[in-house]
Amino acid sequence: ENIFSSMSNSILSLFRTDKPIYLFETMNFHHKKKVKLIDFENQTRLSISSGTLQLLDYFFQEIAKRNINENRYQNMNHHELSMMLKVSEQIENSFDNTISVENLAKMAGMSLSKFKLLFQQLFGTTPYKYYLANRMSKSMELLELNKYSVTEVSYIVGYSNPSQFSKAFQNHFGILPSEVK
Repeated sequence: ENIFSSMSNSILSLFRTDKPIYLFETMNFHHKKKVKLIDFENQTRLSISSGTLQLLDYFFQEIAKRNINENRYQNMNHHELSMMLKVSEQIENSFDNTISVENLAKMAGMSLSKFKLLFQQLFGTTPYKYYLANRMSKSMELLELNKYSVTEVSYIVGYSNPSQFSKAFQNHFGILPSEVK
């Protein structure tokens, strides 16, 4: 109660139920770096706990941004969760080409409407926005390596036009790809 007191009532109601809940949040590039910095073998318990709490804080801040409506929340069984995670993995491995939402629903073995509803519920976004965020995250990782030019990264992540890539990158991160250091 104390931890969630500042969050919306809709999130609190999810945690007050006996139904299992499944919420998934993709880590952005900043948080992936934080995970890599946590050294479980050489850091003190306090440092490890601090890093873990920061990641949990990020998770719950992102969950709080979602428009969770308890009445639309669907109970998801283990098989459906497993299929949704496989779809997520497919999206993450296909950052350089688009897969139709219809094909993703077929892959999950669900109707299109059920797939979209469960995807939104689990990941907090639409399949297309999830795909775009994954694509931008991959491009940020590549740019931070300082191994590829902006043009090369744009082609690696599936853009045929580097200026379209730059515009999409700026819309997503608020900076131009050339400003990444």
